[in-house]
Amino acid sequence: MDRPANIDINKELDIPNTFRRYNGYLKKGNYEFYCQEFAYSAIYGNLNLSNLSYILELLRLDKLPEILFLIRVDDCHDIYNCFPRFSIYPQKIHVINHLERSLEERGIKGVVASFLGRDTIGAFLCFPEESNSKKHRETLKNLAQYLIQDVEKYTNESISIGISDFCKNINEFPRAYSQCQKAFQNNFSKGRGTYTFYDEVQDVHILLRKEDMNNFAAKIIFHIDSLNSKGYTESIHEMINHISSTNTSSVDVRMQMVKLIDHVSNYYIEEGIEKEKIDHISIVAMKDILNSNFISSIEQIIVTFCEEVMKSSMIIHQNVDEKMRLFIDECIKKYYNDCDFNLAKAAKLCNYSPYYFGRLFKDLFNTSFNQYLTNYRIEKSTELLIQSQLSVEDIAFQLGFCSVSYFCTVFKRTVGITPRQYVKENE
Repeated sequence: MDRPANIDINKELDIPNTFRRYNGYLKKGNYEFYCQEFAYSAIYGNLNLSNLSYILELLRLDKLPEILFLIRVDDCHDIYNCFPRFSIYPQKIHVINHLERSLEERGIKGVVASFLGRDTIGAFLCFPEESNSKKHRETLKNLAQYLIQDVEKYTNESISIGISDFCKNINEFPRAYSQCQKAFQNNFSKGRGTYTFYDEVQDVHILLRKEDMNNFAAKIIFHIDSLNSKGYTESIHEMINHISSTNTSSVDVRMQMVKLIDHVSNYYIEEGIEKEKIDHISIVAMKDILNSNFISSIEQIIVTFCEEVMKSSMIIHQNVDEKMRLFIDECIKKYYNDCDFNLAKAAKLCNYSPYYFGRLFKDLFNTSFNQYLTNYRIEKSTELLIQSQLSVEDIAFQLGFCSVSYFCTVFKRTVGITPRQYVKENE
């Protein structure tokens, strides 16, 4: 293929402009794209100052921003962690759009941009007050409170905010970004819907003592062995309160909680719980802990982990019928979305004939296998219809129904209305 006539191979190329179909220099380009380019250039300190006046024009600003609000969308994790469920991620875009409207309503100019692949948003704000005035700090405080409340009210999402020092020039934004990241350490302990100024961060962090963590692990295991959910819930709460009082860094807290999960898992593997099962429960908990932005979220993750471990530990002491019930439940959870999954295949998994398995199933669950499987699929469909952006057709096939019309017929027979009517009533 011939090289385009306007490309001189001997000259240094503008790589983005050469490879991308979209020309970012055109004035009629995408405003969101300009905002993102500004945000990344500002926090990495490589903004092209020779084009500053033109950049401000593209951003619709008459002066440079002076304050950074680094905003974390609390339940919105890295896009790669929720792949391929993209319906989870657009919530951040929804929050950005509302932040822009909220700032405009209060007459505050600035740039609001998403940091792609992260759970944070940068709001680079312009303010008229002097940087050292009490009025300036009070304005920022009121604005942070307003944004937190307004976003929760209109988007049903909670955000937390880190507030930087005043930036006298554009080259100070890398420092401002670092200040806001540190401010999130305070928000980690304070909880959801909170804000922290850059100068409120405590730099001194205390490491947790190994013997303290071992004592908490022993208490939790004791209560799980005793099938005492209230006991381990209280022990976990006591442990979290102790950790909060030590001002331990969020990174160290996450690492200690991962070690706790590993400690409990190894104990129950030695006790006889199936290794594959306990490993799955542990990996899910560890991943959620590492992605958590708040210590209160970690507390709930560990409680949920202990619930799953306790259920698994109960199997060791159960009779044959109870073990069979749990095994069948696990099979249905694993294969319900396979349209070929039926009584014969379930019987084969349990090493029974279809006839004997059908009778056994009815004795254990007080209903037929086919009815139980249908009800299970319909229950899953009601969750997906409300919580996802999948179409009715996609949900039908994802749940193992052979056709959309059959799914709609079964849904209406079970729920009383069609799937689309169900969505409308629950919007």
